[in-house]
Amino acid sequence: MHTRYINMENFELRDGIVAVKERENIEKEQYLYHFTANDKNHIGRIMQTGYLKLTPSSLLKPTKWWNEMRNGVKTFCTDTDDYKSVVWMTNKKNAEGLGIDSGMSPAYVDAKKEICITIRMKDTFKWWNQWADENRMNKSWRKAFTSGMSYGSWYVSEEPIYMEDIVLIENMRTGEILFDNRQSKKAA
Repeated sequence: MHTRYINMENFELRDGIVAVKERENIEKEQYLYHFTANDKNHIGRIMQTGYLKLTPSSLLKPTKWWNEMRNGVKTFCTDTDDYKSVVWMTNKKNAEGLGIDSGMSPAYVDAKKEICITIRMKDTFKWWNQWADENRMNKSWRKAFTSGMSYGSWYVSEEPIYMEDIVLIENMRTGEILFDNRQSKKAA
């Protein structure tokens, strides 16, 4: 038996009954968000390469953990990092409770919430709950992995996300706009 997850954003409570929202009340999710740090190894690398790279999906529970230097940065690694890598996104423009803070130092967590990248929704992006089901994520690992998080807002892309699909990159602390692609898509 498969567990089915429903994105409750398209439903409302009417007279004590859960019902589908009226068509005009459904605002199609047009944008997703990706959070990253304001340094050369995170947003600097994205701006330099022109894309958001794939990162570990966490579909499998790691059995080994270690730290290693990658591009001059001490990086937390596991034996499952290369399994079905994805770009992580959310439909929430607030980074709290999204899992960014999972097992990381407070300074790292704070840094990873500084830059918000707004991404235009694409048909190839998948709602994480459905994607995890389709990829048969172990139920006990899934429960442990999602504990205390707003995982209903998660989305993934199995492909890198290129700058043409990025609408805006902004510093959430200062309000500074680092990249603005809003006008180019309207003209197209």
